[in-house]
Amino acid sequence: MSTYRLLDLLLPMAVLYLILPVKVRSLFLLLFSVTACWMSGWQGVLYMMATAAVTYFSALKIEQLHAYKKTLNRQDKAGRKAADNRIKGVKRTALLFNFGMLALLKYVPSLPYHLLEMAGWKGGYFALSLPLGISFYTFALSGYLFDVTDRKVPAEKRFDRLLLFASYYPLLIEGPICRYGDLMPELLNERKSTAENLYRGGIRVLWGVFKKKVVADRAVLLVDIVFAKDASFGGAINIIGVLFYSLMQYADFSGGIDMVLGISEMMGIHPAENFRQPYFATSLGDFWRRWHITLGAWMRDYVFYPFALSKPVQFLTNRLKQRKLKSLSRTVPAAAGNLLVFFLVGIWHGKSTNFIAWGMYNGLVLAASALMEPYFSRIRTDRYRILKILRTFLIVNIGWFFDRSSSFGHALQMLKNVVLHPDLHQLTDGTISMLGLKTPDVCILAVGVLLVFSISVLKEKGKDITGLLRRKSPVIQFVLIYLLFLITLLFSIPSDHTGFMYAMY
Repeated sequence: MSTYRLLDLLLPMAVLYLILPVKVRSLFLLLFSVTACWMSGWQGVLYMMATAAVTYFSALKIEQLHAYKKTLNRQDKAGRKAADNRIKGVKRTALLFNFGMLALLKYVPSLPYHLLEMAGWKGGYFALSLPLGISFYTFALSGYLFDVTDRKVPAEKRFDRLLLFASYYPLLIEGPICRYGDLMPELLNERKSTAENLYRGGIRVLWGVFKKKVVADRAVLLVDIVFAKDASFGGAINIIGVLFYSLMQYADFSGGIDMVLGISEMMGIHPAENFRQPYFATSLGDFWRRWHITLGAWMRDYVFYPFALSKPVQFLTNRLKQRKLKSLSRTVPAAAGNLLVFFLVGIWHGKSTNFIAWGMYNGLVLAASALMEPYFSRIRTDRYRILKILRTFLIVNIGWFFDRSSSFGHALQMLKNVVLHPDLHQLTDGTISMLGLKTPDVCILAVGVLLVFSISVLKEKGKDITGLLRRKSPVIQFVLIYLLFLITLLFSIPSDHTGFMYAMY
């Protein structure tokens, strides 16, 4: 999904939504979303509808069982336990179908080849065509099922509304992964969009296009060369490559999120935020609470906490307490939970060995942090905030080697060169000129980074950037907005072959 194609779809959607009568807007969103998904591949719509249908009927059955359980006498422990077991059975069957469908389409066809790849296999593999946003709607629907089971939201009685929640087109591109109880009232609201919605949403869309087309699509030119399978640069060039990847990934992902949330805001719809200045994080845990916030929250609520409260973990916790190891009784479950979560996140990112290694790297760092927490807490001080930010940035970028490399072995080789073969001469012998960027591109990126950094600093300080702009005179507002538009128009990478990184997740 390219930037221009996305805007070609979403801008007309927003315009039509705003001019239609309020009563038919949710129906329009459903029809538009399903049609847009159909244009990306009709099979994908069938897969989505199957997942939504299984979730819909399972949620209704779970709610029916909850109602039946309420009619039972409190002394009827056997009957209540049987009802609980049936609820768990329905939930597990639906989750097995949902994630089984995801695994079938995303992982199973190529899994044998990836196992062979670990043993040195160099051949290709067969894979089915992935539906647009399959992971996003699978996670969203499964989260809804968890919430119905936990009685946080009532089961939706109308299938068309649940399908709208699953298929809302802007969120299928890169997320965020919204909760049913948060997003559905926004999709069904009958409020009219205000001039403030249009103003804020329009500026956010423009800012997103700037980050994607001016910064990310320019940085990727260098990233693709440095991280190519057959590349053999020294460590100094590899460091430049991973720094550019860090920039590119943030500008691409957050830029795409800005576009889809900006379009939604123009329509008066407010999905969950997904970024909060992640590169100002002071620890790896803090980083993941700021980066892809909705995925982290999903994993926390539906994987980490249930795992931590599971019987085996509770048994281990109690045994540690009995042995007078209170600090370990708190930290060991957290460490194990982080390993599990990031193993799953690694698999979610991709099916090759480097993604699993990336997930386990993050999980191990977080596990070690959890185990060392009692000792760190004694020396913690805010005086070293900048050093903590730099330390976290270093830890994150080591992980990005695994995320972007073509394989686990390739990532290790690049890191080995960083440590043992820096080849500093490549910084001055003309090698840099072969990395796909000309001097004007470097200058444009420098200005782009400075602009993104400045905005991030203000937001980190709690400033409302659009609100600050709004308080300026109309002339200054027009000049600044037009200047951003002109820069975006003039310095965007003209080719549109670079789609969004997470569009097919």
